[in-house]
Amino acid sequence: MPRRITSRDNGTPAPFTSLAPRLPPELTDMIIDYLHDHKSALQTCSLTCKGWLNSSRHHLFDGLYVPHVYQRPFTAFADFLHKAPHIARHIRRLTLVGNDREEFMMFFGRRDLRDRFQLTMRFMSSLLSNLPNLQSLTLRSIRLAGAFSTPLTPRKLQHLAVTDAGTNTDSVDGLLAFLGLFSEISSLELSSINSNLRSLTEVEREKRLRTVKIPENLQVRTLRLSLMEPLVASLCDIFRQTQAIQTLTCVDVPWEIWEEVLAVGLVLRDAGPQIQTVEFNPLGPIMHRGWVGQPITPEEWKVLNLDHCTNLTHLVFRMEIEDDSEEPELNLTLCNATLDILSLAPPSLEKVSFRFRIFGRGEELLKDPVNMDWERVEKVLCRIKRLKDVLVTFKDGTNSSPEALKNCHLVVEERLPKIKEKKILSIQYGT
Repeated sequence: MPRRITSRDNGTPAPFTSLAPRLPPELTDMIIDYLHDHKSALQTCSLTCKGWLNSSRHHLFDGLYVPHVYQRPFTAFADFLHKAPHIARHIRRLTLVGNDREEFMMFFGRRDLRDRFQLTMRFMSSLLSNLPNLQSLTLRSIRLAGAFSTPLTPRKLQHLAVTDAGTNTDSVDGLLAFLGLFSEISSLELSSINSNLRSLTEVEREKRLRTVKIPENLQVRTLRLSLMEPLVASLCDIFRQTQAIQTLTCVDVPWEIWEEVLAVGLVLRDAGPQIQTVEFNPLGPIMHRGWVGQPITPEEWKVLNLDHCTNLTHLVFRMEIEDDSEEPELNLTLCNATLDILSLAPPSLEKVSFRFRIFGRGEELLKDPVNMDWERVEKVLCRIKRLKDVLVTFKDGTNSSPEALKNCHLVVEERLPKIKEKKILSIQYGT
């Protein structure tokens, strides 16, 4: 308990003074940094003294999740940022969610995409101007509206994600206008976006896309598209007309149909030497072509133009494996297609990742989690001269046997003895 210092002349109490030792600000900042994910402790620190307030706010407001609910609209949040710049400058990660599914059902008894909150370009431009240190932005369950116009001060972001957005009557103009607010996005992720392009014929779609305003100055380094056709092919064509094609280093586009493979191949061809990482999931095109009775030949995968990616260092293959007793041919076709693509990789390749998601509980999974031609896998991998790392990951899909997942490690090591001998094999498994 700190004691009071009394005045020497008249014995009256002097102002309260603590004799406790003071820590340097650098040390208190380090201590508060350790509490970055402990909200209640940070709140206590912020009320301790003025010297701790700024460091506590740095973590308290680092990442915010803001839903647009019936009582608290986004406009109220925007007004708060305008009136509290001392708080806004601490926000580095922001998630805006419009029409939260559960609350929307609670108030209206239904979930109509047309009732989603609409974010205009004027509103978003104003919001971004009040967030000087924003690095990551996520928009979910909203609509984007407004015409494209070149911003006076385009922003840079480390990460931008737009998911579950738009309606079947919306055009892509709002999305492109929003992207035009930025000059550089290190990682851009677009998924589950609705638009009216699906209702148009191919001729109408091509005519419509010729009229849209494209954010030509946008630079993107990592592009991830998880969309329903025909948006994948359309956006790939649009990005090829922007500066993003000169800065792309990573492309991750899960395919659904063969036309999307062609579209991604054109992106890889135009981006060429900048590309360092590519992620594939061949299952969609395999099933699509199988339904129409036109299986994909190894030669056809050349449309990916991997030979243009002369600095490619990492290939990632994501594969969903069903219970072998139910889908033996599909699993084997998927694995063979993966090896066909891998055989086309340039000599610069240094790392290959196989990411399996296993579904089912069949006893066959205990013997071999993946119905794969392991002998061919090893031959293809051994041909890659600069190969330094082979990562095999097994994850649980639904109701997979835990014993099967644990068995994966031994099976892969047994089937890839030469890769194991080179000490470049890494195996992981989990849920």
